[in-house]
Amino acid sequence: MKATFKVLGVTFLLAIVFAAGYGTAVHRGWGNRTVDAEVVNQSGQILKSFTLRYTTCGANAEITGGPLFVNERRSVRFNVCGEGGYVVEATLADGRVVRGTEGYVQSGNSTIDVVTQNGVDSNLVSAYAL
Repeated sequence: MKATFKVLGVTFLLAIVFAAGYGTAVHRGWGNRTVDAEVVNQSGQILKSFTLRYTTCGANAEITGGPLFVNERRSVRFNVCGEGGYVVEATLADGRVVRGTEGYVQSGNSTIDVVTQNGVDSNLVSAYAL
């Protein structure tokens, strides 16, 4: 009888530990393969379009959006298999094309990419930690 209670107690304790670990993983976004990128237009003119190009696991892809009005922001999401690189390029209303530098992202990251007259400033906003 005592052995049965011990087994039940240990089983219950393991279930609580598993549930706590699962809850932490979901809350922190661990295992989330998505990168959230927010493109913000602070160029002083309408963006005709913008393109986010990314590379992950040897594959290249792109997301195109537009138009984007002054001070407007748009969120785009893309999947990476662990890690990847990305760059944002935008076409301004006057026809000029501005481009940022290539950034490094991991699954679960968030970025803000601010389009200005002179280029695109990309900043990693969040990266989960252990």
